[in-house]
Amino acid sequence: MKKLLRRFDKKKLFLRLLYFALAVVILIFIMIRVFGTQKDNSCVFYKTIPAEREELAADFEELVQASDLIVRAKVLPDKEDVFVQEGVEVPFGYTLTKLEITGMFQGAQDDKIIVVTEEYYTKKDKSGTTIWSQGNYLPAKVGEEYLFFLKAYEEDSDYAGMYFPVDLERGKYVLAEKVFPEGIPEKPTAEALELKNKKGLSKYLEFYTQVAENYGSGQEMVTWRTELPDYMRISEVPKDYTLGQAWRDGCVIILASPKRDSFFSPSSFTGQIKNLKESAIILYGRDLWKLFYNRLFTSGSSVLRIAYFSELEKERLGEDAKVKFLFDVRKQTSYYEAVYMKEDRIVTESYKTLAIKEGSSKENVCFLVDDPKTTYQEILDYGDSVFSSSSSIKKKMRFWMVFFW
Repeated sequence: MKKLLRRFDKKKLFLRLLYFALAVVILIFIMIRVFGTQKDNSCVFYKTIPAEREELAADFEELVQASDLIVRAKVLPDKEDVFVQEGVEVPFGYTLTKLEITGMFQGAQDDKIIVVTEEYYTKKDKSGTTIWSQGNYLPAKVGEEYLFFLKAYEEDSDYAGMYFPVDLERGKYVLAEKVFPEGIPEKPTAEALELKNKKGLSKYLEFYTQVAENYGSGQEMVTWRTELPDYMRISEVPKDYTLGQAWRDGCVIILASPKRDSFFSPSSFTGQIKNLKESAIILYGRDLWKLFYNRLFTSGSSVLRIAYFSELEKERLGEDAKVKFLFDVRKQTSYYEAVYMKEDRIVTESYKTLAIKEGSSKENVCFLVDDPKTTYQEILDYGDSVFSSSSSIKKKMRFWMVFFW
């Protein structure tokens, strides 16, 4: 009887194990049916868009020269894929990316947020994500900061107002202090430099090393200002003051196109409007002008320093170019002042108002004047009278030309 019971228990155990194994098989089969048909769509594939591009910079010096903006910037979210050509084996497209400028090394830019076109686009399907890009370029990562060397599109282009990285990957660099805190290794990987592959890695490394040496420390970087600078006394400004120094000190830099260089003589500055016409434009510092402009409608005083640079020397435009004329526009409680240096002494001229008038083109013209009703045309007529012995204008006019904006 006991043997029969043991045989029954073994048979019962065997059936239980058989049922369990069968249940496991059925469960595996169900999982295969449910999940096995779904491919891993987390994979990212990189492919190259076949395109011929003109090289703008063969070395680091040419890279700097070709760049309209050299900035440190953070990549903002909500990138936008733009497909120019679809329905073909290799569609063509690009991505619109917004950057928030955190520091500027070169160039003039009014807005803190700019838009760049990155030469890549993204396609997603059941097999995963495919990133098509030109050259060895990889997308700038959202939330990360980079050094960008950017070229502006032409004004008559469909992309006017936007920028693109110079020569693809040579216009975008990871920050060395973040990626290589112990120093740049002798042979960094393409992955660390955010390149698609090793193609052209040695040449790119030449660029990267010089970029890190010249712009990595951030010492020459101008951060975006939300307040007007606290300028040094105008009498303390060195006589060989350069555009680079003026830029970093927070001056509004004006590019003027006089017919002769004597325009910048302080003794004749206010009288030679004829030589200026509508060619005094802000080259850098519109953000500073806006800060000063907003102060015009508040109580209290404020100061804006303006540095003029002559287009007669535009071939020497750069960090070391000399400022031709420097003056301060001071807003006092009920009047304005123009302050400048003449023969090693400070000269201060007072005016009743800062007039902002409509010029003969779309720009507004700004000038200091006693009579707020004075028009821009009256100033032009007076300027003509200075050089015409037959002029019928007899009234002497006091004004101080500022700029067009």
